[in-house]
Amino acid sequence: FFFQAEDGIRDKLVTGVQTCALPIFAAYDPYTPDPVIFVLAALVLRFWMTDRAYLVTLIGLLGIFAKETVALLVSAPALAVMYDRTLRQRWRWLVPAASAGVTLGVFHGFMGHYFGWTISKNAAASFSTGSWLAIWWKANPLSMKALMVFAPYGFGLIFAALGFRHAPAPVRSLAIGFILPLAALVFVQTPERALGNAFFVVVPLAAAWLSQIPATVAWLAVITNALLTTRVGLSTEALPSTTKLLLPATIAAAIALVAYARTKIGRAHV
Repeated sequence: FFFQAEDGIRDKLVTGVQTCALPIFAAYDPYTPDPVIFVLAALVLRFWMTDRAYLVTLIGLLGIFAKETVALLVSAPALAVMYDRTLRQRWRWLVPAASAGVTLGVFHGFMGHYFGWTISKNAAASFSTGSWLAIWWKANPLSMKALMVFAPYGFGLIFAALGFRHAPAPVRSLAIGFILPLAALVFVQTPERALGNAFFVVVPLAAAWLSQIPATVAWLAVITNALLTTRVGLSTEALPSTTKLLLPATIAAAIALVAYARTKIGRAHV
């Protein structure tokens, strides 16, 4: 996407990636698999855009030993080519998901049989009771749920939804392909953690929308939203409180939405 983007998108895309709340938190607390997962997710996007299925296969085969989430990441291209069969040679993009799934199954079978490894005591494996999603739902009031879903991207999710129609076809297909894996992540993790893993499709979609409005307005929305998500991710006292940052981010997002509406009206009259 970096190399196929229209002028002006690339910088906004890079800024968006760097200021999503969960990658920021991963930089603050790097002693987990999450930083590796975020790098691999970005590489999946890069290799998908450059049609390098064999490299995504390597990511799946090796990355699952860092975190099993990678198996879901590499399944997104497989689902994307099933959605839009004109994009790629389909069979090549089925290989990453299939090989990662088989490797993961063999690994669990081997370790469980010979070493007694099991995830049965983990709440994530309790599918009949709703896994982590049920725990998350019961533990948080409605206002907190809304805040936690909003926190990873701020207004970026709105920008991404609006940007779907403006994004290149491969980006749109990859986003659709990640819907089912994302639903699985929401179920076995929690919504905010699952959404954090979706930055490799959310950010390009948001960048595509930002490219439709004047650059000054776009940068205002990006910077204020970035400060907000950075504050959420780091909880640093170097920035104002989340409450104080929410107001300028909201105003900037509203200005961006108005600018987009005016742009659409202007084009309609041309």
